[in-house]
Amino acid sequence: MSDKLSTGEELGIEPIKGQGKIHFRFHGGSQSRVNEVILLGRGTFVELQKGVEELLGNQADAIFYEAGIRSGRETEETLDTELGAKDDELIVKAFLALEEDGLGWFKIKELSFDSKTRRGSVTVFNSFISNTYGKAKKPVCHFIAGFIAGFISIIWDTEIECEETACSSVSGEYCVFEWEAI
Repeated sequence: MSDKLSTGEELGIEPIKGQGKIHFRFHGGSQSRVNEVILLGRGTFVELQKGVEELLGNQADAIFYEAGIRSGRETEETLDTELGAKDDELIVKAFLALEEDGLGWFKIKELSFDSKTRRGSVTVFNSFISNTYGKAKKPVCHFIAGFIAGFISIIWDTEIECEETACSSVSGEYCVFEWEAI
């Protein structure tokens, strides 16, 4: 997508010198925000997850899922303004922003959802988590699943549960996230 959303809005980051802040801009959005953020490498994120898994076992899955939910909810509050979209259009634009050419979370193979039935799925490859994690016996992208659940819960104004039903760390192919209202 070469740094453009489907509507032609460019994505980018600019360091604000001497302030330890990064300006993330959605060109064409109604306003820009400056957030104090850190850039965290894929390897650092995955090592954090693996460390928590070693300490807490399967409970780590729930911790990363919950962290994803909180992040997804917070992100929706920013993106609806920044992307100038609501409802289903915001879902599409947000997934495009998360893609490799935007934030680099994954590359979308297929996205489908129905706001009436409150169900959907996205199939991705190059998940930043599974690509770095390596081989696993079960899905590892709990944070992304939680993020999707939190983000869409706010948009659809109902609690959403998202499950990673296939993971490239297990199968070597794609990650599939399926969600529905609970």
